[in-house]
Amino acid sequence: MLPARAAASLQTLVIGYAIGIALAAVLTTVAIGSRIGADLLETLTSMFNPLPAIALLPLALIWFGLGQGSVIFVLVHSVLWAIALNTHSGFRAVSNTLRMVGLNYSYLEVKNPNVHRVANSVDVIGNITLDVVFAPKRFVDANPKTVEAFLAALDEANAFIAEHKQETAEIFARSSAVKISPEEVLEILNDPDTRFSTTPTKVMDFADFMHLAGTIKVKPESWTELFIPQLAGRAGS
Repeated sequence: MLPARAAASLQTLVIGYAIGIALAAVLTTVAIGSRIGADLLETLTSMFNPLPAIALLPLALIWFGLGQGSVIFVLVHSVLWAIALNTHSGFRAVSNTLRMVGLNYSYLEVKNPNVHRVANSVDVIGNITLDVVFAPKRFVDANPKTVEAFLAALDEANAFIAEHKQETAEIFARSSAVKISPEEVLEILNDPDTRFSTTPTKVMDFADFMHLAGTIKVKPESWTELFIPQLAGRAGS
């Protein structure tokens, strides 16, 4: 009798945890994908996370009766909000720079025979500027010479990469914290989809989507509103 009852209890725990984790994954995905989802998750967690599970037990008994259903409901409540809130916070804590670095190493992942690339972002929307350098507007306005020098250095670095790919690959391989060979870096640099430029490309397409998804409330009229004045004369988009 005891093993059977222990197995039944474990089954109830697993079901409750599984449902809670699944719902948390859905809420977190929606929260990461849009501003509305993030606001919804914040509102729900603010309402329900402070409530102790035992306080909901009377409601669970009324709704589901005396049995497994009410116990699962309480378990889901205990698991759902903590996992969703912490997972969402973890995603938000990852810097955009690290996310962009991760995209570069996807070249290494597809070499695994068990990995097959179905599509990438270039297949869907073309080349788009994702990685940018930013600074407070007050600093840019107060230090135009510094900004111009920094921009010139970036242009020079991009030109060096385009003209000396082999040397660039060797420099990166020596300085990278990730184990990667110059040949692997050179393969990335030779990919037509790999581009280094200080001229923004298709930023407005990205801004239009973010505004449509509710991630940003005010949509810029032009890409030049988002970048330093020194770039305004370039053929950006």
